[in-house]
Amino acid sequence: MEIIYEPPLVSEYIFSSIGGKFDLDYQLVRWNFEIIPPKKADYLIAQVSIYWALPGDLPVENTGYIYSGIDPNFSYITSFSKDTNICLLCNILPSLASELCNFACTIRPEHVLAWFKGMAYCKERYALGNSIQCSEVGDYENEAQWDYICMYWSKVMNALITIEQGGDASVLIEELEEIKQKLPEPKECGPKNPSIDTDSWIGYIALPFDPNAKHGPEDYVLPSQKLNYTIEYENEGKGIAFGVYFTDILDEDLDDSTLEIGSVINTTDCSVITPAGIYDPGTRTITWFVGEVGPEEKGCANLSVNVRSDVKETEIINYATVYFPSVPEETRTNGIVSIVDITPPRYSNVNQSKSVVTAGEAVEVYAYWQDGVQLNYTWLETNDSTTLQNVSYLEHSGNEAWSNFTIQTTQKGMVCWRIHANDTAGNKNATPMLCFDVQTSLKSPVALFNYTPLTPVAGELIMFNASSSHDPEGYIANYKWDFGDGNVTSKIGPIIDHIYFSSGNYTVNLTVTDNDGLSDSTTKYINITPAQKTHTISLTAGWNLISVPLNLTTWELGEEAVVGNPLNVTPKNSLVSIYRYNATSTKFEKCDYFDNWGWGTSTGSEEFTKLEPGRGYWIMAKNDCVWGHEV
Repeated sequence: MEIIYEPPLVSEYIFSSIGGKFDLDYQLVRWNFEIIPPKKADYLIAQVSIYWALPGDLPVENTGYIYSGIDPNFSYITSFSKDTNICLLCNILPSLASELCNFACTIRPEHVLAWFKGMAYCKERYALGNSIQCSEVGDYENEAQWDYICMYWSKVMNALITIEQGGDASVLIEELEEIKQKLPEPKECGPKNPSIDTDSWIGYIALPFDPNAKHGPEDYVLPSQKLNYTIEYENEGKGIAFGVYFTDILDEDLDDSTLEIGSVINTTDCSVITPAGIYDPGTRTITWFVGEVGPEEKGCANLSVNVRSDVKETEIINYATVYFPSVPEETRTNGIVSIVDITPPRYSNVNQSKSVVTAGEAVEVYAYWQDGVQLNYTWLETNDSTTLQNVSYLEHSGNEAWSNFTIQTTQKGMVCWRIHANDTAGNKNATPMLCFDVQTSLKSPVALFNYTPLTPVAGELIMFNASSSHDPEGYIANYKWDFGDGNVTSKIGPIIDHIYFSSGNYTVNLTVTDNDGLSDSTTKYINITPAQKTHTISLTAGWNLISVPLNLTTWELGEEAVVGNPLNVTPKNSLVSIYRYNATSTKFEKCDYFDNWGWGTSTGSEEFTKLEPGRGYWIMAKNDCVWGHEV
């Protein structure tokens, strides 16, 4: 009796139980038994390994045959040659999936050829056994169909032998393709033939799957800083992964003389799976060999290495690669980017709100910080409690920020302080030390000022002098002037000049601030009068034709208060006559006196109202003189 195990095409023989022999030519496992006692029950074992790189869920058929009383009389051929006829033949064989044929056409042609021969051998013997069975029971219809199938597989065997011998099997393959279209599906005849038995079962390819990750310092780092990395792998697939390993290539800015490599650890129970990885300094590559990884198994490995001490500002990029050769799968982990930063934060605008305070008062201290990468913390250091110590912290997220702190004074003395800052890479810097004086009490300054001239007119330069202002304990640091006309000016010195261009009453306010930040204010009122203008006309003895300027409208022979009494004439007693209008008497008055120019009632009906701009007037002068009028 012969027992045959027909393994899947996509497998490789490993071993079989006692008595089993692997037929390399036919890719079959055979057991030959001369006698099997009645009612004997036993089992045989054959183990094969499934090939790597198969598509997921690919059906894999295993078949076993038991033969008795049939001698196949086959001779075996051991020479093999690759030919495209294998692919052609595969695609016309019954029950073979196209993806299996695609796979068969790309790997180990001698293996594929042997497997096809084993399949043809078993199928032919199976058909022959059923033909004999149908003949014995007189079922000639099914017998003829089984004979047709037996003939088909016999021709398949002939094609395979032709291919093995390097011949051209294309004609046979074309014939087989035509026969395949007519293959019947006969029934087995009567009771099961004791001379042949068969069974088969189908499995499916289960692929391993590798999610992986790398953890490390994704932040800013310093030269010589030690960096710790963890590489993780996991098989989330349904199948076993074989030959698993992973690598890590060190960035050139890492110092491999400080490298520490850990073992591969089972992340479930923390047991060691394999020893520490191996480092190749030529390629700067670390390799961890894991081996077999079952479904849902996972592990990790750690490494640490320092940043080179001489490195400049740069990026360190590090990632690992996990290899599942049996899938095959080659997957990079996420990259870890560390930025080397060697420039500390920069400060500006360092100051305090007061330089002298009374015990119990608060002082605001501050600084503005900028960093090329990212600020982390700023903190205040002060001796407010007699010794320098860090008393307050601020956290930052950007690359520039104000750091504002409040120092609450409690006792008399000199309080000194400075502000520190660091960035996310660990670079540090500190402001210069500043101090302020804490006293038991403070007195405010006194604000005083005067101005000259005392009766200013519009357009005149006025000097305001606050030199009499004073501070009992220190000095006045600032003079703030509000002139009441919209002009507000601050000065360090006590004297300032100002001009009012319009007449009117103005309120002038002075606020002085001393070096302790205390202030005082005072106010004065100032009257600005209009500016006076004198208009003159030169006259010669006798009659003069005159006119007033077009922009002067005050040359009126009207109100006495405007014209004046006596008339303003130089030299005196020069005019013979001139008229004015007296609003009280509602009459015109004539001045015709040579002495003192008194006014008298006009004897005529002259109706002078004013000297109109641009109009000519005749005036009699006794001698040369200047006639002036001030407005």
